[in-house]
Amino acid sequence: MQVMKIFEELLLLPPNVQQAKYEIIKKYLKKDATMLEWGSGYSTIAFSKEVEYVYTVEHSLYWFNLISFLSVLLQIENLTVLGIAAENGDEDEKIKFATYINAPDILKEQHGRDKYDIVLIDGCVRNHCLEKIIPFLHDDSVVIIDDYNRDQELHHDIISESYEVIEKSEAGSALLVLKKK
Repeated sequence: MQVMKIFEELLLLPPNVQQAKYEIIKKYLKKDATMLEWGSGYSTIAFSKEVEYVYTVEHSLYWFNLISFLSVLLQIENLTVLGIAAENGDEDEKIKFATYINAPDILKEQHGRDKYDIVLIDGCVRNHCLEKIIPFLHDDSVVIIDDYNRDQELHHDIISESYEVIEKSEAGSALLVLKKK
């Protein structure tokens, strides 16, 4: 067991996000919270220690396999990794990533999960994920978009119509924390 702790500390901590952004995210993590994350990474492992349960959705086979492997190796029982590849041959991203975008519907069907306390959008097609998650939020849920300023196609209309910005960080690639209106 000591070897596992050393492995975890050496390879996984701190999470693979800038420290300033991680401190902001950490403020919203609660032990009794259920989290949905689009875009898996080392931070997924760290988040699993801070919340009751994490559902993570990943389109990259590399990250899906790595996070799945680490969750088994580290015996993380409060984590479900959902791997969803993009559909081949379609140029329209909403069609190409339809299953990925609709992951909350899949999780509702497979796990009975219909609401999330924390949603982190750090994967692809962020604008569509931002729109899709609205009916899956409580009044007190927060939606965090990492690297929001790199997405030129991010639908600011969706944010202004459906969300209230509660926190913003311009550090590095920027972070946006939202609540639904």
